[in-house]
Amino acid sequence: MLMLGLLGCAGDCPSGEALDASGACAAVLFASQYPCDDGEGLTAEGGCVPLGVEGTPPGSTSPTTPVSTSTPTTSPTTSTTTPTTGGTTSSDSERVVEGDVVVRSSLDLEALWGVTRITGHLEITSSALESLTGLESLTEVDGDLRIVDCERLDDLGALSSVARIGGDLVVTNNTLSTLDGLTSLTHIMGSLELQTNDLLQDIDGLASLEFIGLDLVVQSHDVLENLDGLAGLRVVENGMSISYNDALRDIGGLSGLEAFGGLARHGGEDPGSIRIEFNDALESLSGLSALEDVPEDLLIRSNASLASLEGLEGIVHVGGDLQINGPSALVDLVGLTSLEEVVGDLTVDRNGALESLDGA
Repeated sequence: MLMLGLLGCAGDCPSGEALDASGACAAVLFASQYPCDDGEGLTAEGGCVPLGVEGTPPGSTSPTTPVSTSTPTTSPTTSTTTPTTGGTTSSDSERVVEGDVVVRSSLDLEALWGVTRITGHLEITSSALESLTGLESLTEVDGDLRIVDCERLDDLGALSSVARIGGDLVVTNNTLSTLDGLTSLTHIMGSLELQTNDLLQDIDGLASLEFIGLDLVVQSHDVLENLDGLAGLRVVENGMSISYNDALRDIGGLSGLEAFGGLARHGGEDPGSIRIEFNDALESLSGLSALEDVPEDLLIRSNASLASLEGLEGIVHVGGDLQINGPSALVDLVGLTSLEEVVGDLTVDRNGALESLDGA
């Protein structure tokens, strides 16, 4: 590669000249690839002359620093215009937001066009947003994804590329009727928390979900009738709470569950426990039929329409308390036929229709 640069002068010579051996000023080009010896420069006529004094060309910091005539290599572009506390790093294949993001308006969403990954938390909270247009390229959130207090939001379609959430997925106090739009989501490394979504009718949009790293919480819904959208779920590593869902009739969508409570030893409010309580319309526990071991408590309480314990027939061991408490419609305890050990207390209470303890 040819490297050329002007060598200026000192003393009484004009810029771009240097003293030659005779003491006269001569125009000099410095050329590292030209056949001149050290201490010599190439004159405009093409001859090599000894340099008496080396100068520094205007705008440079070193007299020997060459200027390249080759095309510079393009480096990744960095931008800091985002609705986040961090910056955005772009490359040909992805655009990554560093830090946490809070979306409150359509302008915040516009700033996230093309973003593929967020390294912190993403919180969406707005009384005005009806959709999340602008997030179509997003595939991964390293922290929590929280959709909270969105009074007009009725469409999650823009999240259809999100496959992994490194923290919790929290959907709370929204007007969503479905979770359609989360169809690519397979792994939640934290908890799945669905709470107080009064218009939520189904969770079929979670059909691809396979893994929950902490807790499954479905709580306080008025019209949700089933959990069929969780049919692909295989692992819940910590606890489960299904409670205060007035219209929930069955939990058969959990029938694919193969592993539960593996992180019980790591703490939490109810590590490794299952709570199914205050679901007035619940008739069946069939979704728990694949479980054999509950590391901590198994609490079946105040499910007024529950007439059978079928679904618990696979459970052999309960590491904490087992409570079968009413009000309920239970007439017997058939469903506990495989149970061998309850480490804590076994309580059967306030079941006014209970006729026998068969099955216990």
